Amino acid sequence: MRKTLLAIATIAALETLLSARNAQEVGVNVDSFAPNITITDNDSTWKLSDLRGNFVLLNFWASNDAESRIRNIEYNKAIDNFKNVQFASVNYDRSKAIYEEIIRLDNVNKDSQFYDEGGTNSEVYKQFHLEKDLNSYLLNQKGQIVAVNPDLQELTKILCQ
Repeated sequence: MRKTLLAIATIAALETLLSARNAQEVGVNVDSFAPNITITDNDSTWKLSDLRGNFVLLNFWASNDAESRIRNIEYNKAIDNFKNVQFASVNYDRSKAIYEEIIRLDNVNKDSQFYDEGGTNSEVYKQFHLEKDLNSYLLNQKGQIVAVNPDLQELTKILCQ
């Protein structure tokens, strides 16, 4: 009887360890899986899960955050050089009118730009901890974060492997 209980306990412990090892950690750090998000504005709904199977460069920005705005412009200009990556850039300006004017002034491709109408109260803002920083995330084909705020050199290195 003791041997049977010991065998059952051992099997249960092994299953627990294996399942914990295979669990996908969701977060905003390198090696974790990006939260599955949906952005809705008047014009459209965009889901991160729709881009699985591709590399995704996910950028968060606002016009009053110079660093994030510059990254948005740089990524927008460079993204056509990479055949295997989708670009999605999410804006957190106070109003959609400001967002639309900045898009026009910065001459970026509007097809890859999204305005999060929920603003700083949205689930996306909370899930990505954007109150700390408006970051950019490079996700692999499985949705796992492989780089945070990659510069163009790092993007080239990762995407051209």
